[in-house]
Amino acid sequence: YAFGEEEEEEEDKAARALARNSVQPSCRVRVTNLSHDTRDDQLLELFTGTRPPRTVEMLPPSAASITFETREEAVAAVSLTGIELAGSKLTVLMEHEPAPQALAAGEGYGGARAGGGQ
Repeated sequence: YAFGEEEEEEEDKAARALARNSVQPSCRVRVTNLSHDTRDDQLLELFTGTRPPRTVEMLPPSAASITFETREEAVAAVSLTGIELAGSKLTVLMEHEPAPQALAAGEGYGGARAGGGQ
């Protein structure tokens, strides 16, 4: 990194987290089954309807969280489930909905929780 680039990257991460937390979950979708070669700019292009998403955040492994301005845009994005991108068929869910495999396991996006009495 050149001097200052690392600081700018941290500021970008903080700005994305703030943007993600300042919208209703109903405006976010989770995209899963991404190819490891998928880039955020490809998702931005794919999910741009009348206007581009607010944020596209790549999540390991093989997932992304995409934030839209409105719930209607997020709902429209869910219709792209099954579309192929970079050799993989995508699954798109509203972010507050657990993934189908998580439903079977009794989990949500947060994964299994450890600890007792909670």
